[in-house]
Amino acid sequence: MQALSLWEPWATCIRVGYKTVETRSWGTNYRGNLLICAAKRNTIDLRRISSQIRSYCPDLPDYDNLWFGQAVAFCQLSDCVSTTHPKIKQIIRQNPIEEMLGDYSSGRFGWILSEIQPIRQPFPVKGQQGLYQAYLPF
Repeated sequence: MQALSLWEPWATCIRVGYKTVETRSWGTNYRGNLLICAAKRNTIDLRRISSQIRSYCPDLPDYDNLWFGQAVAFCQLSDCVSTTHPKIKQIIRQNPIEEMLGDYSSGRFGWILSEIQPIRQPFPVKGQQGLYQAYLPF
């Protein structure tokens, strides 16, 4: 299954429904099933950012309860468009939190995620950079 790793707390923001657009400096032609993985990266700066994000995303777990190094959600990558595309503008209008959770500067891409399904029991996964093939343990 194709997978994408994100630093916490952004992976969990997808898991709990606050984030449906992942912004990247690169686009992809891939569409279909996608496994969202939380990277192992755990820093003081990410702890601080997580605290700020929790102020407008109250359902986000405390930083110490995030799923570092684990697969956290299944979804569909339904589209990938420029961050200036009307689809992105509409998503941000409907949910202003999206804009706070991504980098929508010029030249970037919005990966539009749909049918997000949290994984009931997140499981360890070896993350990688980019879009990669992950093997499910079941």
